[in-house]
Amino acid sequence: INGMFYDPSVHCVIDYVGGQRDLRDRVLQTIGDAHQRFDEDTLRMLRASRFATTLGFSLTDETRQAIVKQAGTIGVVSGERIGAEMRRILSSRNAMDGIRLLATCGLTECVFPEWYQVDHERAAGFLSNLEPPTFTASLACLLLSAPKDALSSVTTRWKLSGDERRATG
Repeated sequence: INGMFYDPSVHCVIDYVGGQRDLRDRVLQTIGDAHQRFDEDTLRMLRASRFATTLGFSLTDETRQAIVKQAGTIGVVSGERIGAEMRRILSSRNAMDGIRLLATCGLTECVFPEWYQVDHERAAGFLSNLEPPTFTASLACLLLSAPKDALSSVTTRWKLSGDERRATG
């Protein structure tokens, strides 16, 4: 995260881009031009959202604006890779914040369009009672607050396993 690495030969963190400062400030950003980074690997937009969610960090304005501008390209990412990131987001204690971040960045249109039909207040109430949060329980909470056909479209889009389908169904 934020471009740091550990050099075991001298037992120290090498930080050429201010990553330690960003960690202290609890922000995530790309190294260099955000638009270029997301062009190189579209999944990075979803990964940035996942890291922000699971760590309770925020995205810098430049990173967020680049995601908003390029969100429509997330559809080129495979369902399995999107599903893997969504599993991590939804199993976080900050799952509701993560889904809201995806929505404000424009990623939900491709990743989780059912979000726009979810009763957000009801879903937040369900999610707040999960201890510990798990992917299947969080997804079930969201789907309980969504139209009946949402389960089928989510499981197909994210390429969920039969066990995951049964657990949320």
